[in-house]
Amino acid sequence: METFFFIPVQKLAKVPHYLEDNLVDHIIIDLEESLRPSEFELFVDQLLNLENKDKIWVRPLLRVSFADPIQLDMVRGLIKLGFTKFIWPKLISGEELIAIENEFDANKIVSIPLIEHPRLLADMHMVLSKLKFEFVGIGNHDFFTITNERNTPDNLNFLRRAVSYAVKAWGIQIIDTACMELNNDEALLREIKDAIDIGYDAKFFIHPKQLNVFYSNKYFSDEEISWAKSIVELVESQGGVSQFVPQRYNGKIVERPHVKWALKILKLSK
Repeated sequence: METFFFIPVQKLAKVPHYLEDNLVDHIIIDLEESLRPSEFELFVDQLLNLENKDKIWVRPLLRVSFADPIQLDMVRGLIKLGFTKFIWPKLISGEELIAIENEFDANKIVSIPLIEHPRLLADMHMVLSKLKFEFVGIGNHDFFTITNERNTPDNLNFLRRAVSYAVKAWGIQIIDTACMELNNDEALLREIKDAIDIGYDAKFFIHPKQLNVFYSNKYFSDEEISWAKSIVELVESQGGVSQFVPQRYNGKIVERPHVKWALKILKLSK
């Protein structure tokens, strides 16, 4: 599971540390939740002087609430500063997402849309038939505010599956929502394990403590890891995945989907 780590724009000095030490897979500078629109100019010089912009995602402020119109001035300013990787928050519909992508098509940006509104979720088939993304993320907190749902593990898992079926059908990876718990390791671990079980590929993190919890815990049992190793050894003995054919192993039929799951177990168990 890949890690996407939010860093508030007020803590830009920490960005090189996370990049140089490879502490996370992806860094996101947060300009949406941590900044008032009028404060953007205060950080222009720091953003301009930031190195390795090609490795950094930015979440700009597009609107304060869903009732507000979308404002793209901050995005234009960030592109002028050299940023090309964007997380699109607070989008209501597929039409809005397509309009933004078309607006900046000539700038050769890379983007990740956040599904934070039920209408955008309903529009994903239409969107993904026209646009290509490597990742799509979810934000359950805004989503549940719109749907008037309680933020519970069951409701979150229902949303996860709905997004998964809509997005995975197009071969796109999904980033799980950020957990707001900073001192409840049990709640964070439950979110991570549920996301892995449902097939999510990455997760948003908002605090170094959460990263420590993620990296220091196991997500599969010793029995599952042992099974995965035996399956990989079986595949390698037959010349690799491309040469593998379904067969009986320890009283069960093993097919390529089982091999894929075994590889995922080992990848997440390093």
